[in-house]
Amino acid sequence: LATMSGARTVDLEACLASLAALLPDSVVQQALHLVDAGDVVCVRSRLGRRFYEVRGKKFAHMVLPEGLYCSCPYFGRRVLEAGELCCKHWLAVQLALANPCIPGASIFAGITVVSELAEDNFAEHA
Repeated sequence: LATMSGARTVDLEACLASLAALLPDSVVQQALHLVDAGDVVCVRSRLGRRFYEVRGKKFAHMVLPEGLYCSCPYFGRRVLEAGELCCKHWLAVQLALANPCIPGASIFAGITVVSELAEDNFAEHA
């Protein structure tokens, strides 16, 4: 995220300012750190189904970005029960997906690894 320049930097700064108005600053900063550290991984099936794994210091959390779901305790406690918009893991996936593609690559710049699993393995993993 830090390598963007020109108009995209202005857009990024405006987006981050908007996020800061909606979410606790710690959530935004920690999500940015997860993306910068390369902790967002895409796991997809051979048929194209996908979810994201965000790796932390102790655990990896499963994120479904389209369905607003994360397996972390914060999501259950603060998002589902207290009404916050999202957790740092879900936001990190959104930020990684918003990062432009690397020229010539088939993945987003914010996604470090794409793991492909057979359908049976994907169902077990998810």
